[in-house]
Amino acid sequence: MKQINLIIPGNNDYKKKVENSCFLFPLNDYSIGITKTFNITEIPEYSYIYINRILDTSSIASLKELLKNNSNKVKGIVFEDLGIINIIDELNLKIEKILYATHALTSTLTIKTYLNFVDTCIISPDVTKEETESIINELKDKVGILLFGRLPLMYSRRSLLTNYNEEKGLPLDNNKVIEEKLTGYKFLFTENEYGTVIYDYLKYDARELLNNNYKYNIINLDTEACDIEDWLTNYFNNIKLEGTTNGFLDRKTIYKLPPKEASK
Repeated sequence: MKQINLIIPGNNDYKKKVENSCFLFPLNDYSIGITKTFNITEIPEYSYIYINRILDTSSIASLKELLKNNSNKVKGIVFEDLGIINIIDELNLKIEKILYATHALTSTLTIKTYLNFVDTCIISPDVTKEETESIINELKDKVGILLFGRLPLMYSRRSLLTNYNEEKGLPLDNNKVIEEKLTGYKFLFTENEYGTVIYDYLKYDARELLNNNYKYNIINLDTEACDIEDWLTNYFNNIKLEGTTNGFLDRKTIYKLPPKEASK
């Protein structure tokens, strides 16, 4: 199976067709942690849109109205908030439902449960290569992966970056790299009026999963300045990228810390 690329374009040209790819447009007022978002009027008809905010009551209501009036614009939605399932079902819209609950879709059983309500699930990048491949082997064209982009570590509806800058007496900044003092590990904080996302500073590269049979690759070029076709050619020809990480693909989750005496 040849995967379909869902590409978040950032500020790059999205008007040219790219082979075996569709553009994924983060929607104004419904996205967080994204540099470039799009108004529904900007995007071509039958596009995929990305909504990664946890929505409140008023946002659900406004999104319902937006989708009702622009159903021809939307072929599919990649989303985190489960309320979007209800909107699509209530309006009886023929929209592909792609759930990307960033930290929740970590097992075959969990994903199978959600697939009763959505068309496709994006496997959480929080699990190992072996765990990811086990899910893919069982569910195949019902799942996708985050292939490239910064790895989201945490999302809060609080203004964490503003609070940090005010506490430290620093200038206000919506994007900031903060280094953890003990390990020297760097994190990228990005904030808007809907909250804060914390990313790994290094860019996530999961090309080692490409030999598996699954449906979608999410490729986030939001912070890349590039010709998208050239970038994809280099990427799929395995050209080395600097400043990348494979995240948790070779790091098992620690469920329980060992006793103190065992760790000495």
